[in-house]
Amino acid sequence: MDCMVLTTDSVPERERFSFWCDGLLQGVLGMAGEAIDATPQAFDARITVWSGGGLTRLRGTADAHLACRSPREIARRSGDAYWLHRDLARDTWFDVPGRGQFVIPRGELILSSTDHPHRTRPMNEGSRFDGDYWVLPRVLLEPHLPAFGGPPCVTLSPGGAGSGMLALLTSYLDSLGEQAAALSDTEARHAGDILCRLIAAACGTAPPEQKDALRAARLAQIKRHVDRHLTEMDLSPGKAAAALGISVRSLHLAFEPTGTSFAEHVTRRRLQECRAALERPAASPRAVTDVAFAWGFASLATFYRAFRREFGMAPGDLRRIGR
Repeated sequence: MDCMVLTTDSVPERERFSFWCDGLLQGVLGMAGEAIDATPQAFDARITVWSGGGLTRLRGTADAHLACRSPREIARRSGDAYWLHRDLARDTWFDVPGRGQFVIPRGELILSSTDHPHRTRPMNEGSRFDGDYWVLPRVLLEPHLPAFGGPPCVTLSPGGAGSGMLALLTSYLDSLGEQAAALSDTEARHAGDILCRLIAAACGTAPPEQKDALRAARLAQIKRHVDRHLTEMDLSPGKAAAALGISVRSLHLAFEPTGTSFAEHVTRRRLQECRAALERPAASPRAVTDVAFAWGFASLATFYRAFRREFGMAPGDLRRIGR
């Protein structure tokens, strides 16, 4: 996906807020901005935009102000899409016609049409906007939302109904966000389809044929857990499943389409990290044994056999080649 960074950093301080409102906020999100008492004179904002395959992600932070998507902005620039907004600030205030005023805490998600008005601002004094925004074309999302309608926006709360599915959606958003820059248009299109199916499932409107998308998201969630706990020697299917709140059978089923088991994936990731460590010049004085144990191998003999099988050479040979 293509990446672009937009910031007020290079703009003179007295012009930053107007630059943000007239340029970045209006140009990127199709919204208007208004100053409030908490808006600092030396305004600061930054948006990183990834786009490709019909999918757009915006990761943004900005000093406090009132952001509005009014009928005027909608008439000027119809989105023909949905926004999935994941709030990363402490609390954010919203005012949505047909629903009223409400506050969403950190971690909650809002799904809403870009063609429905709303106003928003940070709730707490000294807070900033901090959010992850995904723009999903109607043509991608609506086929998976046969029952979506009624409320102008849907709030997905971790403690509410379907919170297990929401945890899965959030984990997939984390994985997708981390890999966005490396995705081709085709890969982004496939990833966007999975995302839309997960959103539908989290909203409680997904049809039964979403099994493949849910399994793909579950696999991404498990792999993220593995990467976070790779150095732990006792990382096992049972321990991982318990931490993720799923059965061991569900964990193994997630790996079935890959042709690789959980244990094989863990070993391969450990070997990849060991190789990367051994190839770094700064690691030259470090013993191979230390590297192996640091990345979760409990047996040096097992490490050597697995390393040679994976890379066709011994760890020491790799280090000599790199010198």
